[in-house]
Amino acid sequence: MAVVVGVALAGTRLLGRERSDALLDLLMHPVARRAIVDEALMLATLPAALVRRPRGEAFACHRGSHELGVALALLPAMVAEGVALHLLLPDAWFWPQVGLAALHAYVVLMLLSWAAGARTHPHRLHDGRLELRGGQLYRMRVAVAQVAAVEIAARREGQRTGLVLGGDPLRLAVGGRTDVRLRFTSPVRLERPLGDPLELIELAIAVDDPARFVGAVEAARDEPVAAADDRRALLPLFAPADLAEALG
Repeated sequence: MAVVVGVALAGTRLLGRERSDALLDLLMHPVARRAIVDEALMLATLPAALVRRPRGEAFACHRGSHELGVALALLPAMVAEGVALHLLLPDAWFWPQVGLAALHAYVVLMLLSWAAGARTHPHRLHDGRLELRGGQLYRMRVAVAQVAAVEIAARREGQRTGLVLGGDPLRLAVGGRTDVRLRFTSPVRLERPLGDPLELIELAIAVDDPARFVGAVEAARDEPVAAADDRRALLPLFAPADLAEALG
């Protein structure tokens, strides 16, 4: 694993994009790489929330989400199961006890991280750039100057949370709810778990205070801001800089 990671990091820094992508595909299948990065992002949710310094203006998007309630309902049963299994195993089975304890700790951390995703990853407006989130794993970064239109457009369908495919436009929903519709001057990348990024020209998102969000985006759009060259968006998902920014 150390050799694979070392070669991958060296390749992303020393080779061109095409050759580095070929090297990474040779070392590990792209889907497997994305799964590892997504899992790392999920596990880092709570630690990152404790040490991260917020940047820019945040817009909450968790109203109506059900993940925290589901996690709190499942947590007592999971803890009780872990304690019961630990007590049932003979004292001589030390390593099986350690393995089960580690497995239960991992599952509890993943459950709590999944439940906290919408609360720890709000939409953000910072230095003329807008970061739209759908929990830990859905992210779109776009310059405010690329926002052609932003308007309040409330819509609710079912209880789906996350990216809702189909329909017009695509939606980053929370509990089936979206509140704001954005249209861009050119296609913008939406990063998503396991799948390849999507190129979107319109997107509907959930925002707890849509009027404040629309006002802030329109005010920032009217300010003269030089569009930054976001080279980090071109790095492979295995690149440490992209992962570090996602954790922060």
